[in-house]
Amino acid sequence: MGERSHPEPTILIKHSGPPCELRAGELRTSLGRGALLILNAGEPVAMTAEDTSAPVRLVLFHAAPDWLSEAFPAVAGETPGHALSTAIEEITPRIRRLADTLAIEAINDRFLSGERLEFMLQELMLSIVDTYLARRESSPL
Repeated sequence: MGERSHPEPTILIKHSGPPCELRAGELRTSLGRGALLILNAGEPVAMTAEDTSAPVRLVLFHAAPDWLSEAFPAVAGETPGHALSTAIEEITPRIRRLADTLAIEAINDRFLSGERLEFMLQELMLSIVDTYLARRESSPL
């Protein structure tokens, strides 16, 4: 994937595929299955896969900065232009299960209603925010 950026904060979850390296601004990190990366708005990101024989599948969520800071003020960063205070969080088994289920249901969307997919997405987002918030509140910083 060539270098890209998005005008809104992005939550990126690596769903499947070979190991890959992701560069986000000055940060370089290896993404294994289940890795979770939170990017601030406009942050350039590029990815290179070690093995190109299989596709790397990512789940991306774009959140409006105003909504993010109003709905979850404890998650919001203090630096202007950075809606989030940190870049990387590890994914929990619960989030992994929810992301797997959502991906499978989205692929088979002819069997589900839009309301069901929206509910699953909300459940996944709440789990991500709850996990992130708990880690931030327990941090000594």
